[in-house]
Amino acid sequence: MANRATAVVVCLITALAMSACNNDEGATTVPGDRSATEIVTTTGPAPTTEPAPATGDVTSTEPPPTTTITSTTTTVPVRADVLALELVGCERFGIGTLVDPVIARGYLPDGQEPLLVQDRSPFTLQAMSCDDLVTDGLSHGPGHFSTAWMAIVGSDEPLTLPPESDLVAVATDSYYPPLFHTDNDGFQAATAAFGIPMTLAESMTFDPTEAGIQTGGAVDNQFVPPLSYQWSVDNINRTEVSVGTGRHTLLGLDDEGAPLIYYGEFLHEPGWMGNVGTLQLGPGSAFEDLLGSEVTGPVNGDDITVTMTVFRSD
Repeated sequence: MANRATAVVVCLITALAMSACNNDEGATTVPGDRSATEIVTTTGPAPTTEPAPATGDVTSTEPPPTTTITSTTTTVPVRADVLALELVGCERFGIGTLVDPVIARGYLPDGQEPLLVQDRSPFTLQAMSCDDLVTDGLSHGPGHFSTAWMAIVGSDEPLTLPPESDLVAVATDSYYPPLFHTDNDGFQAATAAFGIPMTLAESMTFDPTEAGIQTGGAVDNQFVPPLSYQWSVDNINRTEVSVGTGRHTLLGLDDEGAPLIYYGEFLHEPGWMGNVGTLQLGPGSAFEDLLGSEVTGPVNGDDITVTMTVFRSD
C-alpha cells in the first residue's frame, strides 16, 4: 500500500464574464473582463495515475465563445418650430389695471421695456372656460385656461409669420406673457412639449357667465412662486354688438429662455362688457409685489374664440 504523502495541488480557476446592460438613460455599458485565480492546498494520499486508454490521435477544436454586444440608441425628438393653438368657445373674465413700471421691468426679459400709459404700465389677467383646447388640430377637450399680459414697447420691424400659419399678420400692440396655466392635462402636456412654459394648476374654477355676481379662481403650485387668486364681477352691463376681431402679439420665452412669438386673432362675441370686477391674490402669491393683494378694474366678459400661431424667433 502506498505511503501517505502530502501533495500540493494547485488549481487555476479562470472565469470570463462579459455582459451588456442598459442604464436608466438607455446607454449601453460593457464591463471589462474579470478573472480570478485561486490556489488551494490539500493534504491526502498521492494520486495514482491510470494508463490512458489506447485511442487514435483525436484533435478537438472548440470555437471560441461569441459575445454579442447590443447597442441602444436614444432618440431625442427635435422640437417643431411652429405650433397652432385654438381656444374654442371660451367664456372670459378679463381684468386690466395699471402697475408700477419699475416693478414691471423686473418681470421682463432683457431688451424689453414696459409700455407707459400715464406713467404706469398696463397689466391684464385673462381667465377663460373653453369648450375645447386644441393644438395642431388635436382636440384636448374642454378646460380652463388663464394668461397674464404686460404691455411692452413693440418692435419697429413688421412681423413676418411662418408659411405654416393660416393667419395674416397686421400691426398690433405687443405684450410679454409672464403666465400661462391650465387644468387640462393634454393641453398642458402638448404645449409644454413644444416649449411653452404652461403649468398645470391644482384647481381652476369659473362660474357660468350670466347676470349678477360671477366668481372664479385658481391655485397653481407648479408656478414659481406659487400662484393663487380669486376673482369676481357683478355682471350688469351687456352688449349685443360684437366688437369684432382683435389681434395681439405676445413676445415671450420658451422653457429654455429662447424667444417665442405668439400671434393671435381673437373673435369677440356679444357679452358682458364694461363691468367692474376684483382680483384678489392669496398671501405670498406670485404677482403680489406687482399688484398688491387686490386689484379693482374694468372687466370684459364677452365670449371669444382664439386662433394663434406660436413660432420660434431666430
